[in-house]
Amino acid sequence: MKDFNEMKHFILYKLIPVVILLFFIAIMQSGIILKQPFSKEEDILFYIEAIESNIVSEQWDIASAELKNLEEAYSKVQKRIQYSVERDELDSFTTCIKKTEGYIQAHGQGGALAELSEARNLWEGLGN
Repeated sequence: MKDFNEMKHFILYKLIPVVILLFFIAIMQSGIILKQPFSKEEDILFYIEAIESNIVSEQWDIASAELKNLEEAYSKVQKRIQYSVERDELDSFTTCIKKTEGYIQAHGQGGALAELSEARNLWEGLGN
């Protein structure tokens, strides 16, 4: 009976807390992996590049359409990474995308490219 109690004590007070801590560490460090696109529709960097090239060539309607695709892709990926990255980083990325939308509507090439550059920088640093 003593061996059973010792095993129970070991499991309850040592093994379970260590397993729980390892589980939460794994979740917190998974942002780098989870931000990678699982399909072409989730490729954030592809959409940023497409928007940039359309802005440079002043194809504002296409840039606006690609921005909508970027927002859809981001909403999918955001759900996966929301627990493994800092909330402020996600909010900053969202702000850059919204500012880019305004610059595209106003046909502000310099501002839109600056915001997209910052968004790319935020995205690449996300989870690191």
